[in-house]
Amino acid sequence: MSLSDNLRVMERHREAYWRRYPGSSPVKLRWRALTVRHCFHLLPGESILELGAGSGLWTEHLVRVLRAENPITAAVFNEDLKQEGQARGLRNVDLRHVAELSELPSESFDYVVGTAILCHSEYARNLREIYRLLKPGGQLLFFEANRLNPQVALKQLVPSLGRWAGYAPCQVGLRRYDLMKIASSQGFTHIDVIPFDIIHPRTPPSIYLQ
Repeated sequence: MSLSDNLRVMERHREAYWRRYPGSSPVKLRWRALTVRHCFHLLPGESILELGAGSGLWTEHLVRVLRAENPITAAVFNEDLKQEGQARGLRNVDLRHVAELSELPSESFDYVVGTAILCHSEYARNLREIYRLLKPGGQLLFFEANRLNPQVALKQLVPSLGRWAGYAPCQVGLRRYDLMKIASSQGFTHIDVIPFDIIHPRTPPSIYLQ
């Protein structure tokens, strides 16, 4: 599969996953949006590119957490999902259907973010494109499947289980060392890969909503 094919498939499967767990998904998406704010210490007006925004499920949380003070370009790889996202009427968001990442201008974004969109078999090429899109000194933050998580490893080792769980055909669990090595070779510096957000989607809300 090409990079553009991977991104379309990943976005579609990720969208289905978030909708499958309406109890835990909004909480986890808000946590991830808050992490973007805390990690970047954004200033009003700094630009954000969200890759694989889909119908805007996470975009909406980003807008709320950032008080719509930062322009967000929400790159959507499936056009029907873009139409759903537009219906949300999100402030300071440019929902843009993108067939190829080459359609986005080089060195145009202060930050690039995404959730469950980078962990696919062409992620090295994906990182190269992200590097092109960032302004000098720009930063990225992605929330992705960790191969060291036993559940993620099992889904990858047993393809039938992965398909049953909603894994995309091109999806992979990322290894910390490999990811850091590839990102470094693409020109990224000050790289951190840390565990985050490991609550199982079926965990009763009473446990984590105190």
